[in-house]
Amino acid sequence: MKIQDRIVCCISLLSIVGASTGALAQNPVRHAKHLGKTMPSVADIVNAFNPRCEDLPKACSKSRGPGETGGNLMAPVEASISSSLVSFETGSTKLSPQAVQVLDIFAQAMQDPKARASTRVEAHADKRGSDKLNEALSKARAEAIVEYLSRKGIDRARLTPEGKGSAFPLDVDNPANPLNRRAEFVLVYPDGAKLSQ
Repeated sequence: MKIQDRIVCCISLLSIVGASTGALAQNPVRHAKHLGKTMPSVADIVNAFNPRCEDLPKACSKSRGPGETGGNLMAPVEASISSSLVSFETGSTKLSPQAVQVLDIFAQAMQDPKARASTRVEAHADKRGSDKLNEALSKARAEAIVEYLSRKGIDRARLTPEGKGSAFPLDVDNPANPLNRRAEFVLVYPDGAKLSQ
């Protein structure tokens, strides 16, 4: 299992464990999906933004009625999706050709009725450079993605850029890993939202 897959799995598991110990009422449960280095399809992204009830057993109350499937959330859920192909050069906000390809697919997916919720764009920086520099750089990266998606027809009102600085590296052993200069897309499902089975 690759390091990014292990970490993403751990994020999801820690969220569920936290939910079972009483953190459920205060904090959203994070459902993370990392697409790796393969070029995603529109369906991949739409599906990643729509976790099923069985993906969140501690946060979803299954429907009990005859013929009903899915269930309702007992706490807010953040559906996070990221791709290794959406990253930045060191110290830069310029989108690579591969990143542009992936963002074009994201723009198509975000037109789907199942993925039309508001989206938080979280951008990261690696640990090289000062905290102040990395915070500003990551915010500028998030703004660059929001600007690109808005030019592709996504309403800016649906997009919230957020710089995360260098506080959340995926590869702590290799600060230069492009995964540490990634972007993540987060949809928030409110408490009580209906999920499919």
